[in-house]
Amino acid sequence: MQVDDTNETVAFGRKACQQAAIFLLNRSQHTQTLNVPVDAYLHDGLQFTGIVAVQNTAGTNFTTTGGVLQATLNPESAILLTTGEVNLIPPAPPTGLNLPKEGAGQVSLSWNRTRGAAASNIYTSVVSGGAYLKANSSPVKAISYSPTGLVNATIY
Repeated sequence: MQVDDTNETVAFGRKACQQAAIFLLNRSQHTQTLNVPVDAYLHDGLQFTGIVAVQNTAGTNFTTTGGVLQATLNPESAILLTTGEVNLIPPAPPTGLNLPKEGAGQVSLSWNRTRGAAASNIYTSVVSGGAYLKANSSPVKAISYSPTGLVNATIY
């Protein structure tokens, strides 16, 4: 996810196997060019097509170059880009969440493996329903995790 408060733009995407989708939003009253860094998960030369657009033109093509997807959006507009037929439905959330161990400043979490999920990310928040921070530095491939640095008597 990329948020640029100065230019009032937002970009976020999802990659599933060899397919990808990126949603671009320009909240500004001015035309904006978004440069979305994608080199960590998409290769150069990947072509995206706008499939749904508001105040832009669906069917427009964009290609990743130099690890970046660049797109110019009209004022107060949005576009959904895909690499073709894309299944945007994420895997089901894990089930059977357990806290088999807790201690000073840490807990152990375990869960049932989710079909279709190769790995998980763990997020914490001290606010119900938002302000999530990713706790792990790399995807968790196991079905357990022990975040550290937690504050005792704090609800997460």
